[in-house]
Parts: sequence; C-alpha cells; structure tokens
Amino acid sequence: MELEISVENENEYIRRTQEGDSAAFNQLVRLHQARLRAFAARSILSNDIVYDIVQDTFLSAFEHIDRFELDKDFGKWLRGICRNRMLRYFREQRKRQRGFTVIAELLEARLLREDITRRDDSLERIEALRACLDKLKSADRQLITDRYYEEMSVKDMAAQLGKNAAAVSVKLMRIRAALRKCYEKKMRDTKNRRP
Repeated sequence: MELEISVENENEYIRRTQEGDSAAFNQLVRLHQARLRAFAARSILSNDIVYDIVQDTFLSAFEHIDRFELDKDFGKWLRGICRNRMLRYFREQRKRQRGFTVIAELLEARLLREDITRRDDSLERIEALRACLDKLKSADRQLITDRYYEEMSVKDMAAQLGKNAAAVSVKLMRIRAALRKCYEKKMRDTKNRRP
C-alpha cells in the first residue's frame, strides 16, 4: 500500500533526514519510488536499468539532501536528479555504440590480416563483427573493450583482474578465435544470401 504524500509529512521527513535521520529518508523513498520508477520507465525500456537509475537517484538525493529547500517541490527535485541520471545513461550508451564500431574495425583488421583500405563491403563486415561482439558474454566483451578500445596492456588487464598476464593473453586468444569463427560464418551467410 503506497503512503499518501502530503507536504506536511514529506517536509517532516526531509527535515529529519537533513538532521541525519536515515530512517526518515527511507520514508521519502517509500513515498516517491513508484512515481519515480514510472517517470524513468517512460524513457527506458529495461526494468533493471530503471531500477538502477532510480536507486542512483535516491543515493544522490540522500547525499545532497542538505541542498534541498523545504519550500520547493521535493518530487520535482527528485525527477530533476533522475533526468540527469537518464541523460548520463543515454550518453554512455552512445559512447559504447561508437566504441563498438571502433572495436569492430580494429578487430576486423587484426582478425583478417588484410589491407583495411581495400574494403568495398565494410558496412557488412562491421555489422557482422558487431553481431558477434554482441553474442559474447559480458565479461569477454569487457576484455575485448579494455584491450582494443581502451588500449590497455595485457599486463594492466591482468593486474585489474587479479590474474597473471599469460592467462589473460590465452583468454583473449580464445575470444578472438571465437570471434573469427562467428565472423567468418556471418560473412559466408551474407554472401550466400546475395542474388
């Protein structure tokens, strides 16, 4: 059952939170979480991402509650924070998509060992490699991103993962082999579909 929001009880919870009462902030979360989720869900389809963004919004609100003025609209303030979190999410998504294109081109050159200036079907190649990248487990995709997009050394990657460099190098080799196999199959399928 959702609590009824009134300015009086909301302001009391805000005042108590500003004085350090985290239990009062829990009441604010209960008062606003359903509406904030609905607000985020209008722009974002994934329930998991909506949940993460709303949680991040509440964390930020709690950290900055001392900046909130009691004569303002708390729900509007929360929606402003949430909107900023959603904008950041969309910017990161666009950056990731651009990153995948760069990764696809770098891996294409490495996997095929061919002159990348001589590509008349480059769009098909990039799409095929992107589809193969998307099929990877997220941990494997992160390794590929770190190595070829972020240009991390294998040694640095190993240190970050708490593994030895040889193990990371072997893992990368296996991922590249799986990508090559997937890529070659997709390119064969593309050529077979051509009239």
